[in-house]
Amino acid sequence: MISRGIILVTFLGVSIPLFSQTHAVDSMRRLVATLSDPFLKMEQYYRIGANLYEVDFDKGSLYADSAHSVALQLNRKDWLWKTYVLKALMIDDPGRRDEAIGFHEQGLKVVREIGFEEGIRIQLVNLGGMYQEKGDLNKALDYYRQARQTLTIDSTPKLKETRITLHKNIGQILKDKNQLEEAVKEYLEGVSLVKNTV
Repeated sequence: MISRGIILVTFLGVSIPLFSQTHAVDSMRRLVATLSDPFLKMEQYYRIGANLYEVDFDKGSLYADSAHSVALQLNRKDWLWKTYVLKALMIDDPGRRDEAIGFHEQGLKVVREIGFEEGIRIQLVNLGGMYQEKGDLNKALDYYRQARQTLTIDSTPKLKETRITLHKNIGQILKDKNQLEEAVKEYLEGVSLVKNTV
């Protein structure tokens, strides 16, 4: 837990300057109480939930739910998908993994509706990771491959990193499925991208 010092936390594209975890959350809670604009309240609920990620899942979940409810009321699909991701991340119980997957799938549905390519890629990667953790390697492989298809060879450096990670993840799954020749091809493609990036 952070106790002092100025730290900048970035969570799903939201940067939050923290003086301390408690101070930041208390300040945001006081701010929410003064807001009358529902959009601004939703934004603050989201930030509080994001700030509580891995610190207090129960409280973070309450704020994620509040942000989600307001996003639904305002029909702000550009925020709705983010609230689905936050709700999924707040589930810290492996026994509730299917519930988290459901939130990620809902988020994917929303970003596909609005045509947000980066969001689609994020959700595909999230779902690949969730299914990989669950041990459903075929579904994980499918989601990772879909995510990779959203990237081009001449992508930005950040997206090249994502592509390299996807090759590694796909290679790992193929190795786990004992498809060693295909796994090696994936790893080598990833290494080739690293060489071209450096």
